[in-house]
Amino acid sequence: MLGPILAPPPAAGRPTVPSPVWSPPSHDLYKINCDAAIDSTGYLVGCGAVIRNSNGLVMTASSQQLVATFLPHVAEAYAILCGLQLAIDSGLFPVTVESDAAVVVNWINEGLVPISEVGVFISDIKNLLQQIQFIAVSFVPRLANTVAHCLAKFALSCGEEYPPCISLIVQAEAQTCL
Repeated sequence: MLGPILAPPPAAGRPTVPSPVWSPPSHDLYKINCDAAIDSTGYLVGCGAVIRNSNGLVMTASSQQLVATFLPHVAEAYAILCGLQLAIDSGLFPVTVESDAAVVVNWINEGLVPISEVGVFISDIKNLLQQIQFIAVSFVPRLANTVAHCLAKFALSCGEEYPPCISLIVQAEAQTCL
C-alpha cells in the first residue's frame, strides 16, 4: 500500500514566496484595476476594469469589446484609459490605478509618450490624470489583477453588440418601431 503523496519540502535556505494577491487601497481611496485581452484571431480586443473601495467592495466594473488590431501594449494602454473614464463617469475619486502591463505603467510614470499608436493613448491617459485626483499608477502581477483580467476575457466571449440577457427584450421592443 502506498502512502500519501507529499510535496517536496522547499529547498533549504530558500523561503517560500507567497503568490501575489489583490490588496485594497488606503482608506477613502478607490482602486482601478485594468486589463486587456486579445483574441486568437487578433481582431478583437477585450478591456476590463473594476473599481473597488478600501473594503474591497466593487463600486463599478466594465467589460468592453472592441474590433481592433492592437498590439498587446496598445490594448493595455486602452484598458487603462477605459478604467480612468469609468472612474470619471462614476464620480469615484481619488483613485489609484493598477495594471499588469509594466511597460505601459512605466511610460505613464516616466512621462514618456512614444510617437506611435500607443503614444496617443498614453497622452490621453496623462490628460485624464491631470483632470482627476489620482495617487499613483502602479504595476501589479497578473495574479493581483485577476478580476480585471476575467472582465477582459469575458468581453472577448461576448459575440453580440449587447449582452445576451437583453436580446429578447431588444427584439420585442424593436417590433414596436415597425
